[in-house]
Amino acid sequence: MFPTISFFIAGIIVLAAIYLSYTTDIIKNPVATNVPSLQKKYSFARTQLMWWTVIISDCFIIMFGETGHFELNQTAMILLGIGVATTTAGSMIDTSQVQTAAEKGTLRHQDSRNVQFRNIWHERSLSSAPLSLLGQVLQFVIRIMVISCWARALSSMWLGSSSGSSS
Repeated sequence: MFPTISFFIAGIIVLAAIYLSYTTDIIKNPVATNVPSLQKKYSFARTQLMWWTVIISDCFIIMFGETGHFELNQTAMILLGIGVATTTAGSMIDTSQVQTAAEKGTLRHQDSRNVQFRNIWHERSLSSAPLSLLGQVLQFVIRIMVISCWARALSSMWLGSSSGSSS
């Protein structure tokens, strides 16, 4: 029905998710003390829920644009449910740890700036962290894989629907 509009809306959702991830604390762990946003660590559970939500909503928007029918798939709902359960469990654990740390007047281990918990993904000095090159290579490879799989899926949907509609 409206494939171009659906791809445009799906792209806006992806860009909005990326923008909100970098500019807000929406996918970062809560911290008991006043820690600047740039020093907060990302929550795997929140990040997983955000990306599953974005991927599944984009797929449904594109399918609706292609076919005009909006059908909820049980597998997609199970994946979202797992993401919600993981995020809920992670939030409960974080809240408990933050409260305990606040009562003791300390920081949780992931909130401290201890040397052994360096962020190897964003380390810029290769001489100070031998694993930083490996981290950067892995991050690059994973990004390329995700982008290529997403582009391939979208192009196959686009080409499959356009060739089917012309015959």
